[in-house]
Amino acid sequence: MHAQAIELDSVPTLLESILPTLTSCQENTAALVALIPLNQFWRWKELWSNPLRNAIFVVALIQYLTDRTLVSLTKVEEIFGSSSNLFISIQG
Repeated sequence: MHAQAIELDSVPTLLESILPTLTSCQENTAALVALIPLNQFWRWKELWSNPLRNAIFVVALIQYLTDRTLVSLTKVEEIFGSSSNLFISIQG
């Protein structure tokens, strides 16, 4: 089985095509933030920690492939539309 080679010129377009899907998660993230009391993330984290971690990994990979830098927490918050308890709880 042979993998089809991706031309390097198409990578930026491919990366840009993923961002709308990630930003569409803002609504779900906002709903989670509204439901979780401050500093209570740990109680329910097993329900969504893996999907959220995977989405954040995709953001980090896009950032790295785009300009060879690491993604900041501020950038992750910007993409997922939250700077309140969800990401504060993840850090703590």
